[in-house]
Amino acid sequence: MFGRHRIFALLAAALLVAGCSPHPGSGHWAAAGGGAEFERLQVHFKGWADLYRPDEDESAYHCFWSAHSERTIALSCTPADNPDAEVHFRLKVAEGGRASLTRGDELVGHYRRQAPPTQ
Repeated sequence: MFGRHRIFALLAAALLVAGCSPHPGSGHWAAAGGGAEFERLQVHFKGWADLYRPDEDESAYHCFWSAHSERTIALSCTPADNPDAEVHFRLKVAEGGRASLTRGDELVGHYRRQAPPTQ
C-alpha cells in the first residue's frame, strides 16, 4: 500500500513541475531580416500576447494563445483598430531561438528570441 502512495505522489509531483514549465513559444521575439509584418512579438507566459508593427509603440493585435503542439502555439487575435474581428496565427519555434509566424498558409515573418520566457 505504501508503494502505491509513493508512486502516486511522485507522478503528481512530476505533472505539477511539467505543467509549470513555459512553452518554447513564450518570450519576446524580434523580426529576423526584412519583410516581416510585425517588428516584435511579446508572448507572455500567462496565455496572452501582443504583436507590434514596425515603428509603433502600441500593439497592432491583442491575442490569447494556447499550445498547439510541443513547439507551436496558436494565437487567436483581435486587431487593436477592430476588436470585433478575429485573426488566427501560429508561431512555430525552431532550434537556436528562431521562430516563424504564419497566418493560414501565409508566412508573416521570421523571428529571433530576444528574451527568455518569464513566469
